[in-house]
Amino acid sequence: MRPAAARMSERGIMWPQSICRIDKNAETEWLFLSEAATALFWAGLGVGMAAACAALYGRYRALPAFLTGPEVCKLDEANGCQVLFRTKNAALLGVPNAVLGIACYALMAIGLARGWPAWLLFAAASAALAMSVYLAFILVRDRLECRICWTGHLANTALWLGLGLRLLGIG
Repeated sequence: MRPAAARMSERGIMWPQSICRIDKNAETEWLFLSEAATALFWAGLGVGMAAACAALYGRYRALPAFLTGPEVCKLDEANGCQVLFRTKNAALLGVPNAVLGIACYALMAIGLARGWPAWLLFAAASAALAMSVYLAFILVRDRLECRICWTGHLANTALWLGLGLRLLGIG
């Protein structure tokens, strides 16, 4: 019976190194970049899901000040950055961006667990990154600060990099 890490790699959850083995006799040894790609993907997925959930909560309810208060973003004395979650840019496609993020992260986790092709997951990550680039441009252009927004954008970048490394055969 093969080790759990090797079984997982066949399903697409962990990615084995494809260039050289550190120890030719050990089936579960992975290259650093492979581990980095996997770590980037899972970190991006977890952090992105948390940011999307916080943004969705902030769209309808008050968030704790440490997440998005006036000392962080200086947008609105009473509501802080959560006023951003209620603007037209917070629902670019007619649905709150946070809902799209939650759906995207959930589908990516399911896809990875079920062994969907890396190019398909990369296409989803590319769409998420494209939206993040546009929204980040608006934040910079309008000189807005939002911890939750930037966390989500960085998470999308991590997902894209992790999957990109996988497609290049590095991860």
